[in-house]
Amino acid sequence: MAIQVNGTEVINNSKGLQNVASIDSTTATTLNNAGISASASAGGVGAYITGRPASGTNHLISSTTSALYGMPPAAGGSGWHYYHIGSGTWSATSGAALQSGTWKAMGKSPSGGGGAFIGLWIRIS
Repeated sequence: MAIQVNGTEVINNSKGLQNVASIDSTTATTLNNAGISASASAGGVGAYITGRPASGTNHLISSTTSALYGMPPAAGGSGWHYYHIGSGTWSATSGAALQSGTWKAMGKSPSGGGGAFIGLWIRIS
């Protein structure tokens, strides 16, 4: 049986929330502790980014780092993100920036030759 408030369904028959305008801080904390969060701003907790670790660490799914470079797309073919095998250095010519916070790998971000490759990350703190 669905639950309604003032004639508006807020919990449907599948136990899903809907039409909820706001939540209190206790509910927000409970949802965040359960790993359910959202971000209203780029780079905030809950935001996703394509990036690469600042170290040569091999990151598997769910591993974390607080040293992550955000990798913007190369605009108009004028910038590239790649690893120089001979010199052991990264090139990020279109403005890679070190991100604040702690990030969790959403897929494998393998390392190679002292650097790590671009992967999908979510900010967790």
